[in-house]
Amino acid sequence: MTANPKIAAPQPMSFDLTGSHAVVIGGGSGIGKAIAECLGQAGAHLTLAGRRRDVLEEAARSFAGRGITAHVDAVDATDIDRLKSFADRAEKTAPVD
Repeated sequence: MTANPKIAAPQPMSFDLTGSHAVVIGGGSGIGKAIAECLGQAGAHLTLAGRRRDVLEEAARSFAGRGITAHVDAVDATDIDRLKSFADRAEKTAPVD
């Protein structure tokens, strides 16, 4: 298969989030983990949230090996009271951007 010359090849994203705090719900796996990794590579401090603490902790360990700082917090996003409590905890870690 040959490349279509009318379609540009994807370029790596380049942006600086140093000093920012990003919260990623679902950041332990799949697309959420990929998004969290991109944000972390751009310099953001991460808070990874999701239902499975073990999955979140594994993601945080894998990020740490690449110099990305991530805090984890297990929370079910469908429970509004716990989600509000989580948001308060995340904000105390660092202001959320």
